[in-house]
Parts: sequence; C-alpha cells; structure tokens
Amino acid sequence: MQCFVVYADKIKERFDPFSYTPQFKSFLNDQIKSKYSVKLGAIIGSGSYGVLPPSECYSEGGEILLVRATELMPDFEIDFTNSIPVPEIYNKNERARLRQNDILLAVKGATIASNKSVCFVEKEPLRAIVNGSIFRFQVKEGINAKYIVYALCFENSKRQMNLLLIANNAVNYLDRTVINNLLIPLPPLSIQNKIVDIMQSAYSQKKQMEAEVQRLLDSIDSYVLDELGIKLPEVEDKMCFVVDSEEMRDNRVDAYYYQPKFIELMEAIQHAPFETYSLEAISTKIINGLDFREFTETGIPYLRVSNIKPNSFDLIDVKFIPAFNISKDIELDSGDLLITRKGTYGIAVVVDDEHKRTIISSEIFRVVLKKENVNPHYIAIWLNSNITKQLFNRISTGAIMGHLSQNALKNIQLLLPPLEIQNKIAEEVKKRMSEAERLKAEASEIINKAKQRVEEIILRE
Repeated sequence: MQCFVVYADKIKERFDPFSYTPQFKSFLNDQIKSKYSVKLGAIIGSGSYGVLPPSECYSEGGEILLVRATELMPDFEIDFTNSIPVPEIYNKNERARLRQNDILLAVKGATIASNKSVCFVEKEPLRAIVNGSIFRFQVKEGINAKYIVYALCFENSKRQMNLLLIANNAVNYLDRTVINNLLIPLPPLSIQNKIVDIMQSAYSQKKQMEAEVQRLLDSIDSYVLDELGIKLPEVEDKMCFVVDSEEMRDNRVDAYYYQPKFIELMEAIQHAPFETYSLEAISTKIINGLDFREFTETGIPYLRVSNIKPNSFDLIDVKFIPAFNISKDIELDSGDLLITRKGTYGIAVVVDDEHKRTIISSEIFRVVLKKENVNPHYIAIWLNSNITKQLFNRISTGAIMGHLSQNALKNIQLLLPPLEIQNKIAEEVKKRMSEAERLKAEASEIINKAKQRVEEIILRE
C-alpha cells in the first residue's frame, strides 16, 4: 500500500490514484524530457474503435471479414486465416472499415503491448472490418506512418501502455484518452525515414532467418520417415466410404474414426522394416497431472499445456504454486515423457534434469518409459511427427476442445527400430532444432540491435 497527497487542481483527465503515484509521474517526466516527444493524439488524422456485430452474425456468415486483436501478428501483419465472415451490411460502417495505410492498435486483453499489438495495412486490404478490440487510425500528412508503427513498439511505448491500462471487469483496455496521451518521439521526417529504413532492413533479415528456421523444422518430419523407411500415401478425407459392421464391434461409432486415410496410414507404418508397439507396451506408468488453480508469485513451477512444445519447453509464462506434500505419483524424473492431453493435445517432450523439479497440470500426462532399448527422445520425436498427429486426431474425443483419454493414449502405435537407429534419429533432430534455436536468437538480436541504433539516433539528434 502506498499513501500520497494530490491537490485538486493537479487532477486532470484521469481520476485513478495510480496516475498520480510518484513512480508514474517520474516515468512521464522522463518521457517529456525528450525534445521530440509528442502526444499520439496530436498526430492522429482520423481514428476510431471497431464494431462488435451481434453474435448471430457469426453464424450467418458473409463476404466481409471481421478482424480481431488475435489476428494481429508479429512483424505488423494480419493473419486473415481465422477471421470470421460477417454480413455485407457491416462494410457500410465507416469507422470500422479497413483501409490502406491504417495503423491498427490492440486495445483490449492480453494482446496489449505485446509483440502482436500493432499492425500496418500497407497494401489495399481485403474487404474487412475491425472489431472493438482494435483502435484503427491514420496519421496526419507529413508523417511517415510506418515510423509511428515502429515507435509504438519501442520499449518506452509498451511500458506506457502497461502503466496506463484501465481495469474493466478484469479485462484490460486502452481508452481513447490513454491513446491520445501516449508520448512518442517524433523527429523530423528525414530522421523518420532513416529509422524506417533501418527497421525494415532488420525485419527483412529476421523474416529470412525465420523462413530458414521453418525449413529446418519442416525437414525433421521427412528425415524421420526416410530413416524409418516409411512411404506415406497421399491421404485425404472422403465423404463416402463403407465400413463393415464387424469393424465397429466394441469400437467407436463416429464416422471420422473410420476414414480410409487412417487405415492407409497404419498400413504404411506396418510396411516399414521395424516392429510396432503400443505406448503401453514400452511404458510402466501413464498418469494425469494435478489440477491446481491458485497460483503464487514464487514456489514450484507448474507446467500447463502452453509450456509444452514439440521436443522442448517454453517457460516464458510459467505459473507457480506453493510447495506442499503431493500424494499423487507425479514427481518427475529425467527421461520421463510429458504428453499434452487437452486443447493442443499430443505434444510430447522429454524431462531433463533442468525441468524435473516441476509439477504438471491435470491436462498433461506423465509417461514413465521402460529403460531397455528405448530412447525417450526418439519416442517424443515419433509422437510429434505428422503421421502420429493424424492418429491422435483419430482417437481424440470432444467436439469443442479435443482431448486424449489415458486408454486411447495407451494404444497409440509407435514404430520402434533398434536402439542405435533411435539414437541416430534423436541426435540428428537435436542438431537441427539447436540450429533453429540459434537462428531464432540471432534474428531476435538483429531486431534488438536495430532498436538500440534507432534510440541512439533519436537521443543524439
């Protein structure tokens, strides 16, 4: 708790106490000291929040795409893949219509001040509108709009957004007053153009490296299948097919389970020159984790589905729970296999010494593998392969959020070559993933150095 006094004549625009704390005032003073600082509202030519069509419009469909904050991607682009089609009538709404040279700023929820908080519509866009989680604006003439996009991604800009968030029913948002009062550096146009050139060059290099990263990761699947002698057929979903009633005895009755493509995939596995085993046959335990909801600032790391990536951990947003005696047998050990159960299901990673002192959520399985003739890293690689993803899709249940049952997981099929081949595959995949991580780090460093150079330019001028 903090106590301080504010005189009535000093209260302007906002009435929340945080806006008048000494640390917040100190931060704003530092911003104002920059000779180039201007309020964002002073350079906005036109701007407005998007619209929120009635929920029934989502099911009606249409030719106009609704862009939400979740469609804003890193590197200032829009991903229209999951945009919702809404009726044509909403294209008549001038304030929400997407236009060339629009700057989109996420103003609601977790996207605020993230690496996906700003987007620039450089080319003539698809016919689309933005919803209320986005503030759409254009800058006045004589200002490089791309520079403003980059400026909104400066650390000081992100820090201001985080400091100025207004709580509204547990959902953070930036209102128009906050947006107008955001302080950003606005140097002369020649310097703006120079900064845009620097940042565009950096992001271009980053994109090239990310393409190489994706190529490396995509190559893993084909490498594994080649090493195992698997030739995948061209498979696709079929609208009509016949299933013998005997095949359905004591089995599932949904049509998708019996898609011919799954039979073809299993035949491709069985034609490989190695034995197949169920996961149950090569493991001693398959256990669900612990359901826990009350998180703490420190304590034992609590792994959720979002912390498990194919063959790796992601602990950026890891939660913590207090230390206590756990009766359930979920204490991890090096070599254990973790497999996600719900949502993004079927993702596997091997526990190492660094991550074994954690607790897994109930939406993750702990699999204790048998030690003889089994390389856990190879098993994780097989489970993360495209062929196994399709088999996981076959055995998953749940219409809204798919999940795997213990019984279904036990019966998933694995191709198990001799240990020396498992080791060879595991080592090669590790090498490719390490190279991908190196390139990702190098790409990130290019952007950081560009931002540092830009900050030096602004401070030096």
